[in-house]
Amino acid sequence: MATSLKPSLTTSALVELGIGENEALLYEIILKLKDPTIQDLQNSSPFSRTMLYYVIKNLTELGLLSSGKKGKKTYYIPAHPETLMDMAAEKERNLARGKELMLDIMPDLKSLYRIGQHRPGIQFFEGIEGYREALFSTLNATETIYAYNHVTSLPKELLDLDVEFVKERIKKGVKKRILTAKTPEMEKLFAKENKIYSENTALTEVRHLKKTLKPFGLSMHIYDNKICYFPQRKEHLIAIVIEDPDIYLMHRQWFELLWENVDAWEGISE
Repeated sequence: MATSLKPSLTTSALVELGIGENEALLYEIILKLKDPTIQDLQNSSPFSRTMLYYVIKNLTELGLLSSGKKGKKTYYIPAHPETLMDMAAEKERNLARGKELMLDIMPDLKSLYRIGQHRPGIQFFEGIEGYREALFSTLNATETIYAYNHVTSLPKELLDLDVEFVKERIKKGVKKRILTAKTPEMEKLFAKENKIYSENTALTEVRHLKKTLKPFGLSMHIYDNKICYFPQRKEHLIAIVIEDPDIYLMHRQWFELLWENVDAWEGISE
């Protein structure tokens, strides 16, 4: 058995066509031999008998090799080299089809790439327990929470949860700034007489927007690269948390712009 054979220019060209290096090498060897048997190929190639059968199988599947019988011996016949031209033409057609396909799906692939590499983290919480988990997770804030809040009324279970949350926030010393609309409901909620909301002014600042807004029925917390949405309705109760530095920065800057351009709601604090 030959110990090694360096790939020739022919073998290298076949590899460029997409044929495996071992298959290309054996095909070139068979072209030079007249009806070689497995023993002839083993003597003329660097392959073990087991590997030789494996490479023969691959060449046969590629259509580059067939076999015949002489008595009890099997001999191998290489396909005419013109077959390689057919293979090259088919590869060219496949490349053209592939290029067209890539052009068609490239927008989708780019979109998936943007989402996959730069996607924000999004979490959904459902039901009162999920809502509570999302709400109380804001108490881990390492900075002031910036919040929008504009509702006309709260379902009792959410009002009870909010009271519990405010107590815990004050206990933990988490600061909060709130932008809201000056409505009777908001005035009542933040009235000095409502001690659970009105004490600890150092921890809470409230300002109201001058323009009357249609109640949007949710609160939004902005902190630590997160945006937390809390729709404040009893039916289909959910909370949504998005974590992304760019989305956070945009909301934070808009909040600060509004904050600096509204009147302080005098005497109000949680």
